[in-house]
Amino acid sequence: MEALQADGEVMDRLLIFRARPIRTLRPLPVPEGFKRVEGQIETYGVLETIAEAARNLYMVEFTYTRNDGYTGTYEVEPYSVRAGFPGPNIYLFAYNPVKGRIHSFIVDRITAPRILEGQTFIPRWQVEF
Repeated sequence: MEALQADGEVMDRLLIFRARPIRTLRPLPVPEGFKRVEGQIETYGVLETIAEAARNLYMVEFTYTRNDGYTGTYEVEPYSVRAGFPGPNIYLFAYNPVKGRIHSFIVDRITAPRILEGQTFIPRWQVEF
């Protein structure tokens, strides 16, 4: 309750605090396959499609652009999505039956995901969606 009183010392501290400028962040550019939602960028469609495929044990196909600029199409068994540390990336971990190994994909680089409804898979590990 002291802060609401007209006590000089307490009021001075409040006024100094309120007088500080508020720094705002510049809006991020919206990459292809994303949409802006109330000031935030959301991976609309990408994660939802992959999650639906994983929950129903369907393989998923998508286009992925690697760090070196190469763009390719992948058909994988989706298992997990994890936040990268350190850094802002979100990773999809999926098994590629053609190459016989697990891959990690940065979700921001995935475009045109499609559920392959005729191609189910038997989980090799726990599906975490």
